Amino acid sequence: MNHVDNKVYKTVRFAGHCNIMQLLKDTGAFDSDRRKVTGNVLSDICYSYDKDMVLIKIIADNDKYWCVSFANEQFSAMQKMTGFSISIIAQMAANDMLPKGVLYQELDIPQIEFMTELDKRDIIFSKYT
Repeated sequence: MNHVDNKVYKTVRFAGHCNIMQLLKDTGAFDSDRRKVTGNVLSDICYSYDKDMVLIKIIADNDKYWCVSFANEQFSAMQKMTGFSISIIAQMAANDMLPKGVLYQELDIPQIEFMTELDKRDIIFSKYT
């Protein structure tokens, strides 16, 4: 595959999440002079749940993959799915495994090495039919 013709990314949080974020935005809670306070408040209330989970489904050409990740004692599932990927790519860049400049994750990141590193962190993608 030399390029990606169509990529769709969707995030589902909880019922009402979008309305709450829009209200905060409309009332200026994300303005530069209020952002830190808003961040502290959201940090306090966002981690009041016991566990979260992330479900990923990928359809590429005729291949289908899925991954389900759950929170553990150390990280929420969302932290694992975003933070681990960022860390792996940063380590690849530090070890000169990536080209210089702006990168496209789906094109420029060595897929086998990336998936191997995710596996080591208990984020496993499985093929399905």
